[in-house]
Amino acid sequence: MHGYSAQFFDLSPLRVFDRPVLELGRFAIDPQRGNSDIFRLAWGVVTQLVDQNNVSFLFGCSSFAGTQPQTHSAGFRYLCRNDHIAPHSWRPVFHGGYRLAQALEDHKDGGAPNLPPLLQAYLGLGGKVSDHAVIDPDLGTTLLFTGLNVAQVPQKRAQRLRAIFAAH
Repeated sequence: MHGYSAQFFDLSPLRVFDRPVLELGRFAIDPQRGNSDIFRLAWGVVTQLVDQNNVSFLFGCSSFAGTQPQTHSAGFRYLCRNDHIAPHSWRPVFHGGYRLAQALEDHKDGGAPNLPPLLQAYLGLGGKVSDHAVIDPDLGTTLLFTGLNVAQVPQKRAQRLRAIFAAH
């Protein structure tokens, strides 16, 4: 597999999917101009692509600011404690990086988890993350592999996403 995520994660476990998989690239909205309607419309378009191409799995990277994973330990603890770690069947293989479980050992009060909006959207649809974070030195970010098994999206949410696209 090729693409941005493959630069940082071993994606060979994704071969478990027998239908197409789709990598979603960067998704950025100018905070001064953006609003949730743009975000919802984009997810509606993605839903249309999934339906038209019989996509079984969406994936990409969720970016956290900076190259010190420890600064995001509150978010990583939240992900570990709330069953957001991907199943072994499609989780990227660990070859290095920061294991999220290390955040569980950090007993400092890291405050509330500050998760990127795109990751929050994935989680709301049933998405999961890798058990480790890696660094993108070019962009100065800490990355988590993020995946969504389309078959596990709650039916009501999928219907709402389809309705968003149909309305535009």
